[in-house]
Amino acid sequence: MDKNKIICPACGSTSFEVAKTKKVISEPYSNPVEVFIDEYNCLVCGMQGDFTKSNDEIIDRAIEQAKHNSVFSIIEYFNRNDISMSAFERALDLPQRTLTKWKNGLSNPSATGFALMNIVRTYPWILEVAQSKYDPVIAKKVYISSALNDFLSWVPIDLKSAFRGAGVVTTQESHIFYAHFDKNAENDFVPLSTEIQVETGKDKYSIKNISFAEVE
Repeated sequence: MDKNKIICPACGSTSFEVAKTKKVISEPYSNPVEVFIDEYNCLVCGMQGDFTKSNDEIIDRAIEQAKHNSVFSIIEYFNRNDISMSAFERALDLPQRTLTKWKNGLSNPSATGFALMNIVRTYPWILEVAQSKYDPVIAKKVYISSALNDFLSWVPIDLKSAFRGAGVVTTQESHIFYAHFDKNAENDFVPLSTEIQVETGKDKYSIKNISFAEVE
């Protein structure tokens, strides 16, 4: 817009200052998108804001770009992890051509589609649940398996200096996995108890008695 045509919407003055302000737009699994908007300050009445009404459009375009980057990143993540677009189609009834259009920026997902992509990226095991037609028993097994794997990968124990014991106890009604860690400190074993109990019953699973201490 021609600067000479910009006026203060409050008093009509053409005497103002303008400053560039950086805005950072972020979406899950996307690199931030940076944009600069104009902030006006009327030197007569002191009103501040967007006198040209163009900042909203700039921010909206940045949000769309960030969402496109997010969807592109999510689809690339699944490609790298050997999860094909056909798996999406089978599990979520989401056509491959739609995913391709989203990835290439030929169309944008709806708010629901964008939320779905983020949910599946955050909890990839949902695809396996969807492929089972959301069977509640299979869903619980998949969830617990994923939770156990994540937990064990996060246990902050230095295994190089720890003594480890683990095993599985199976009965007709339950399966129990347990792990125990000790640290040898001056010939005395200091317990670093990492204990996981998984109970199975009729359509019911639970994880409890989880505790661990970090090795200093």
